[in-house]
Amino acid sequence: MERRKFVKNIFKGAIGAMILSGILLLILSIIMINFDISKGIYSVVYRIIVIGSLVVGGVATAKGNEQKGWLSGALVGVLFFLGAYVVGALVSGDWSFNGGIAYGLIEYVIIAGIAGILGVNL
Repeated sequence: MERRKFVKNIFKGAIGAMILSGILLLILSIIMINFDISKGIYSVVYRIIVIGSLVVGGVATAKGNEQKGWLSGALVGVLFFLGAYVVGALVSGDWSFNGGIAYGLIEYVIIAGIAGILGVNL
């Protein structure tokens, strides 16, 4: 596989996952403005949105690359994490990196990596 195509597909998958996540989180925010949603429900819906976006990005990337699905997906997870981290840090002003953030990185890489494995085999 051509290296350039491989990298291009990874960026397309990660950006697509970020856009999907952004749109769905915007819809969730609009719903929260109009309805009283508990923190617990918000947390679950937020996780579903992020996991769903990672799965879509990982599968799409792996299908495009047609090989090394775990690597394609894992790299989508890393890029998605970096994008989310930068946006979150810009909004909050907190650039610290702690154990919870490291756990998030590992979680995103594993989820998208598994999605990449599935994507190659679909």
